[in-house]
Amino acid sequence: MDLVANQIIFGCLLNAGSVCTGSSEENPTEDEISPTGMYSTVFTPLTGAAVLDTNAAAGSIWGTYDSRKIIGCKGRDLKVAAMATYGKYISF
Repeated sequence: MDLVANQIIFGCLLNAGSVCTGSSEENPTEDEISPTGMYSTVFTPLTGAAVLDTNAAAGSIWGTYDSRKIIGCKGRDLKVAAMATYGKYISF
């Protein structure tokens, strides 16, 4: 399931056109996504995938840097960070 989520997210980043490079927990290399992009994104595609069959919550975590490369980025280069939670028993 992690690999499927990874492929879906990389596909969405490719279609966006604004992300130059990306890296994920499943693919921990700096891969070019779009040569015209201005940002780099790092992400965990699906955390908690091992407990999906129990209806427990899972989620995705990502950060986007104002840089065309990931290597050498510092915390101050981070432009946005977010997480999304998925599951049957999520309450706010």
